[in-house]
Amino acid sequence: TYANVNFGPAGTSDGIRIRYAKGGGSGRVEVKTGGVDGTVLSEFYPVHTGGWGNYVEGYIGLDDVEGIHDLTFLAKGSSGVLNLEWFEPSDRSELFPSVLANALYKQSGVRTDTYAITHFDSGDYVTYSNINFGPSGTTKSMALEYSKGHTKNSRLELRLDSPDGTLIATLHTKNTGGWGDYINVDIALDLVDGVHDLVFVAKGSSGVMNWKSFELSDKLFFRLSTDYKIDDQNGKDIQCTYDAVRDAYTEQVFNRYYNDTSSSLETMFFDQLGASNEANAKQIVYDLCGSAQDAMDQIQLEDITYDEGAQFIELYYAGRASWNEETQTNLFPGTADSPFNVLKEDAYKVKEYKAISEKTVFKMPELPQFDPSVCTAHVAQCCWPRDRQANDNNGNCNKEYDTNCVDKDVADNTDLCYNELDKAPYVNGIGADGFSTYGHEGPVHCHGFAWSPDEQETT
Repeated sequence: TYANVNFGPAGTSDGIRIRYAKGGGSGRVEVKTGGVDGTVLSEFYPVHTGGWGNYVEGYIGLDDVEGIHDLTFLAKGSSGVLNLEWFEPSDRSELFPSVLANALYKQSGVRTDTYAITHFDSGDYVTYSNINFGPSGTTKSMALEYSKGHTKNSRLELRLDSPDGTLIATLHTKNTGGWGDYINVDIALDLVDGVHDLVFVAKGSSGVMNWKSFELSDKLFFRLSTDYKIDDQNGKDIQCTYDAVRDAYTEQVFNRYYNDTSSSLETMFFDQLGASNEANAKQIVYDLCGSAQDAMDQIQLEDITYDEGAQFIELYYAGRASWNEETQTNLFPGTADSPFNVLKEDAYKVKEYKAISEKTVFKMPELPQFDPSVCTAHVAQCCWPRDRQANDNNGNCNKEYDTNCVDKDVADNTDLCYNELDKAPYVNGIGADGFSTYGHEGPVHCHGFAWSPDEQETT
């Protein structure tokens, strides 16, 4: 019991800052005015701090206390509830507070490393008392600093006043690279009015996240998550376009905050973008999408061919280089036990990067044939007149390679009628206009790909 603690006039103190350590066990603290039989002001559930000498600051929320009182901390529930270093009446009534993760009021299941809340597993929760959201619509988002060291599906739920209270936001946490690799994210919040306890609830798996701090804000934002269809006729194809951005704004902002107002969707959307009319809004969205795409990590094709030499990509797309020309052989330097020019081994990284290519953007080769002013059809094809791979159901090359795969035909899937020589002098090595025609070109096998003429569409 501490005598004559001054909480000031009504509204001056809404909590108690407390510096403490806890090295094990559970238990709680009842905070009372008067002695051990006095009036309960609040209950505090301290977090395990990793040792009796590891001190952190918590925040115990209070309601309706004023004036001078004796103050009692009464341990309940177990031995070793906490070590107490100091406390002081405090106030957390300001708008947009920045709150350290350890400044909690109640918790279940978590620990702290003195810098962050850890061991946040499905079903655990942490409560922060007396968070001022202001009048409805004042607070619109939260900035959260967190880390995560695995890829399990899990989420953070933000709720009001209790672990099963009103849900105001959800964050699906992602692997940040490691438990020590913290990132900052913005989380959009539903409309909240006044002062509430804010509860972090873990759902989905163990290790939902660690976090160091959070801060409320009036920042208004929305997100568009693109999703590109890859070899899937039933897949999604969400591009960063004006219509997609407007739809995201409608769902995440207008329907959330302004649906009951007299303002129109168009007015609020233009205001969000800082646009004066639709044409201006479309240009702003075009620029934003372009900036976002430019900021994406792009894989260089040289990442696949790094061990083939600096000019390999240029030679490959000119129809040359080893991957276009080699045929497996047992002749020197190969042997029957260790063949030479084994394409599937030499080009093994192509198969590795196939899966990567379905999720990541590849940088277009900086070659003349891919120049948009030259390749106006936005189509690239690679054609082979000779089969070099046995047992692939794509021609008549067979083992043994040195006798049964010499000048063999590919499976014919293409009619090659003529070649315009001036279209690709860098490939055919002929500096001439005109074209060559083929009366009978023989079997030709082609594969290709196309890309959108819209420079901002990812295909």
